[in-house]
Amino acid sequence: MTPTIETGKRAAMLATVGGIGATAALLIAASHTSADRNGFALSLSYVMAKKLWEIATAGVVWAGIFNWLFEKWIWRFSLLQGWLVKIPDLSGVWQGISESRYFKNRDGSFQAIPIEVTIDHRFDRIIYTQKNMHNAKEGGTTSKAVVVDLSTDENDVCTLAVIYRNLPRPRDISNDAPESYSANTRPHDGCMLTTLDRPVKERNVTVQWTLSGEYWTNKSRCQDHQDPGTTGVLNLRWRRRL
Repeated sequence: MTPTIETGKRAAMLATVGGIGATAALLIAASHTSADRNGFALSLSYVMAKKLWEIATAGVVWAGIFNWLFEKWIWRFSLLQGWLVKIPDLSGVWQGISESRYFKNRDGSFQAIPIEVTIDHRFDRIIYTQKNMHNAKEGGTTSKAVVVDLSTDENDVCTLAVIYRNLPRPRDISNDAPESYSANTRPHDGCMLTTLDRPVKERNVTVQWTLSGEYWTNKSRCQDHQDPGTTGVLNLRWRRRL
């Protein structure tokens, strides 16, 4: 996945926090030794070397704590989006439609399946799960991502790419009509490429955010698993937080 923030800016941020922590430790050490009759004087003595080591350690500890907090929560803040954080936080439940460009209903229209997508967006990875919300008796399935990439280009166009695996539960489809959804349900791998659409300069995810694009699979086009390859489109809208 594309790095969440630029490496140089992240290093500068951690160095600044570490410097602040070291400075605070230095001031505390100075205040504790100022009452000493010898005063606070720099020297190469063991005691001073130990104090300097403690000051440096304090800076590293504060930088480490801040880095942990940053990766856990702070990177999601809208004020950091755009200039420090390069990609938006997509966490939440998205709902929409997956429409085949091969399988059709009895009336000739393309099969459209309601889907629900859960995006658990963390600092260093995205966990993507897609559930086809068709009646379970008709063969509802779950797809789990194998690889996820989220990137933003110089025009602020955000693209989510997913390679996934779909493993539906075993069931007898011998009596299903050829055009039924369940008859076309079988294990397959696929990939999807979607583009994020959101109001200009809106940094916090809302119901105005949508993901739309195309998908391709190696699913066979008939029950005897010959002639693989299907395509389709999907449209998702953010609905609620996890």
